[in-house]
Amino acid sequence: DRNLGAVLLVAVVFGLINLPSTSLWAVMGQVLRGWLSSPARLRAFNWTMAALLVGSLALLI
Repeated sequence: DRNLGAVLLVAVVFGLINLPSTSLWAVMGQVLRGWLSSPARLRAFNWTMAALLVGSLALLI
């Protein structure tokens, strides 16, 4: 069936893209965990993320 072949092709392509993407996400999470182990870096990161969150809120209002 032609539709089954198309579905399988899309599933394989998504799988091939998904595996390296999720692996990279996990590795970068481990790197970030090590980098944020310093209290000063963690505080700076939290303040930066808070500022970005407030800044994005300004775009919604």
